Amino acid sequence: MTTATEYLAANEARFLDEIIEFLKIPSVSTDSAYKADVARSADWIVERLTGLGVPQVELVQTAWHPIVEAHWRVDPAKKTVLVYGHYDVQPVDPIELWHSDPFGAEIRDGKIYARGSADMKINLVTFIQALEAVIEEVGQPPLNLILVFEGEEEVGSSSLKKHLTDHADRLACDAVLNLDSGFPASGVPGFGVSLKGGTGGQINIKTGRSDLHSGMYGAAVPNANQILASLAASFHTPDGKVAIAGFYDDVIELTDEEKAEVAHAAAISGDVLEMSGAYTYWGEAGYTPAERAGARPTLDINGMWGGFTGEGAKTVTPNEAHLKLTCRLVANQDPDKIRDLIIDHIGKHVPPGIEWEFAARMSMSKPYIIPRDNWALQTAAA
Repeated sequence: MTTATEYLAANEARFLDEIIEFLKIPSVSTDSAYKADVARSADWIVERLTGLGVPQVELVQTAWHPIVEAHWRVDPAKKTVLVYGHYDVQPVDPIELWHSDPFGAEIRDGKIYARGSADMKINLVTFIQALEAVIEEVGQPPLNLILVFEGEEEVGSSSLKKHLTDHADRLACDAVLNLDSGFPASGVPGFGVSLKGGTGGQINIKTGRSDLHSGMYGAAVPNANQILASLAASFHTPDGKVAIAGFYDDVIELTDEEKAEVAHAAAISGDVLEMSGAYTYWGEAGYTPAERAGARPTLDINGMWGGFTGEGAKTVTPNEAHLKLTCRLVANQDPDKIRDLIIDHIGKHVPPGIEWEFAARMSMSKPYIIPRDNWALQTAAA
């Protein structure tokens, strides 16, 4: 009998080719120009699971991008695990910073460089390959499986939320395995015991009907970029703390045990500066970089624009400016409440007479911590 491990080793070359094939599909969910490619990724998964022998595989059409749902029920007496993943990816901008084609899946120094290689196409494909190896060894999974792979994770999962609500009965399970994660280091197994939630949106500032000549009006009317820059600076204190009133009210402080766990994982995974390529540390005072990244809520300014940004100079006083922000939330924080606090903060920091809106709100998600005595966590750890 061939073991699963032996099967994986024997098929390594084929599996690598398969990973590269999947990575080359430009499944950018945020851009409608890639809608057909996103659908092609879903079709790829359906074909792969069907060829593997999964008994029930369905391509579920939604208002946006399709969901792949599959079921393998081996024994009603056994537990059921729902396996989650997503096949969509982020945009590739800024393209000039790439050293190779984002969808070329180039291998350099033993690593695959492609959009989606780490988040999370390889995770999804290697799970399917691992399932194939288990089937080769024992004929079927050791418990009941439900597979749910979506194409909107990078844009808020609105279709998935509706799908889960509409079909809660058939998706009932004992545990969820989220493939969208990673190990602390190469060859070092690890488990994510919490997931941050999120909220965010776009702030639009308008100071008048049109851009104006800075020589004629620069000292007499407000500049939208300056208004927005001042607002952006107001979101944090000089020591890196989020300055929105009430932002930390519901945050549960880390226990000494949890701090030790974070420190242990950080010691294995490596220094934040080394891993990220950043030049220096920044963030909320009183916490280590690993604690801030893994266990503290954040507010990030993801983009700002307004006025003239082309080559050369243009003496303009812009009348519009825009900012995108997102928050990563920790257990016990409510995304709706945080969004309302952000709106209140904007209202207090934009000067009178300036038009503003908090628009293009991203889909919100709640944070979660798994109980340490959970059977699935303990079984996996053992």
